[in-house]
Amino acid sequence: MSLTELRHSNLVALKGYYWTPSLQLLIYEFVSGGNLHKQLHESSTANCLPWKERFNIILGIARSLAHLHRHDVIHYNLKSSNILLDGSGEAKVGHYGLAKLLPMLDQYVFSSKVQSALGYMAPEFACRTAKITEKCDVYGFGVLVLEVLIGRTPVEYMEDDVIVLCDVIRTALDEGKVEECVDERLCGKFPLEEAVPIIKLGLVCTSQVPSNRPDLIEVVNILELIRCPQDSPETELG
Repeated sequence: MSLTELRHSNLVALKGYYWTPSLQLLIYEFVSGGNLHKQLHESSTANCLPWKERFNIILGIARSLAHLHRHDVIHYNLKSSNILLDGSGEAKVGHYGLAKLLPMLDQYVFSSKVQSALGYMAPEFACRTAKITEKCDVYGFGVLVLEVLIGRTPVEYMEDDVIVLCDVIRTALDEGKVEECVDERLCGKFPLEEAVPIIKLGLVCTSQVPSNRPDLIEVVNILELIRCPQDSPETELG
């Protein structure tokens, strides 16, 4: 199956491409709601994504990646700026299938793609002989889960330090304070019985050992089990 034939409600449809030695373009459908990065990191408290929408975004991303993997397509370039939102706030994953195009990419394009996804790339990419597998997508998905729930970028550069989101959340979990990490703009309005298991799932997906990461079909099943009845009230922390 070609990339243009892939169809899923949580995938941005690839309409075509323009490919020359000097210019490579992928042509996708237009999605009106902008990208997830802007929604998470450039929105005010008043306009921040509510809990239910964040859960649906995470589940939508998982479903789209599971669909790609069922068709032997690896996304490879997961990051919040490649997740678009439609008019109803539904997640639509774009810029997928880069691994299929790697033989056509020159070294400069390949390097720039890797650099643009720093913080989302699985640790095995540090090895030049690393094989691109579905587990690389699982790692990037896990980082996205934490980014969506915590509201912070995967890597933060301070004046004399670098803060890695996954490390911060693992430390909080060890100290029994993981619920305190959830995006403060939600003002405590989220169900703990959903938030804590999803954060733990994100951490499992970002395991340093690829074989310890679940596949995306498992992830979808876990998320659907975590989801509480839609009519359950949101609980306040504290």
